[in-house]
Amino acid sequence: MFNSVRQAFTEAGLVEHQPGYPGAYGFGNPGPSHGKLSRFRATLSLLSACEAHGVTPATVRQHFRFEDEMPAELVQLTSPAQKTPNTEKVQRLRAQVAELNSFFAQHTLTHPLVKHLGWVRKFHRATNLQDYRWNKGGRLYSYPQNTACYQHLSEEKRLEMRIDGEDVVEIDISSSYLSIFYAWCDQQLDTDTDAYRDILGPTELDRQVAKFWINASFGNGQLLTRWTKEFKQDFQERLAKKGMSPEAFDAKAYSMSVIKERVLQLHPILQRLGGEIRGRVRDWSDLMFVESEIVIGTMQELMRRGIPSMPVHDSLIVPVSREAAAVKILKQQFQAHTGVVPKLDITKPEPF
Repeated sequence: MFNSVRQAFTEAGLVEHQPGYPGAYGFGNPGPSHGKLSRFRATLSLLSACEAHGVTPATVRQHFRFEDEMPAELVQLTSPAQKTPNTEKVQRLRAQVAELNSFFAQHTLTHPLVKHLGWVRKFHRATNLQDYRWNKGGRLYSYPQNTACYQHLSEEKRLEMRIDGEDVVEIDISSSYLSIFYAWCDQQLDTDTDAYRDILGPTELDRQVAKFWINASFGNGQLLTRWTKEFKQDFQERLAKKGMSPEAFDAKAYSMSVIKERVLQLHPILQRLGGEIRGRVRDWSDLMFVESEIVIGTMQELMRRGIPSMPVHDSLIVPVSREAAAVKILKQQFQAHTGVVPKLDITKPEPF
């Protein structure tokens, strides 16, 4: 039945189908060494047809009933995906996540679009489990991972959430990866200025381009040299989440060579990206792990004080009355893990 629907929708141009492939090939066979599941994505034609009948991503739960469940495994391995071993280290990590889930379940989260059952912690790059140190990645991801996930909402929509009936604030580690990278190089990022402002120009779009280039370079493992189709699409999606028009971005107006030159004038330390730092080459998964340890450590300290919190990768959402405590603890945790002081940005709901 599914294959019939898939074929019909694909041939009608309503669904894009990216076939999956096995996790491993035998000698002499073509293809990548790691597998992926088949992927399906609605086309604009399908989205437009649904919208004409009042069915949109924002209203989907008004038309369909979902039975969401938490995964059985709270500590997962991805990139490559594989079964999590049951070691003493993993048992401690599971207990950590389970405790955070149990504590937050004692509190009430309200939002018309959001459903939160708990978090799963995901680690990456475990190519050799025997020597794996569980220090790659490590972010907490809210479940269910669909349109009801608060981490997928825009910042503006997240601030509409209420914890125990109280307004929330979002505390963001400004220039998180860049601050950690500076710390690895035994330097302190200037916390008195915006790390991305005025690098390319005075506009907010200029700032977003510079920020994207730096963070995408971290993810790429080396400084970006050209706008690929994937980079363009990723950046436009980020603009949309910021409430900015994706159409405002023209890649031809932002030469990668010019971006690189301007960024390195302000942050020459980025020339060390991809090289050996403190005895080994570090990448995005190392940056993510340090960041995750800071955020989770903060959540644990807040939990001990009876304060619920919700992570969004490099930021934390807390009840507005708990802002001062969360700011203090987040700064302490960042300094404890990096040796430097972070700059924090605090976003509050717009007053009526």
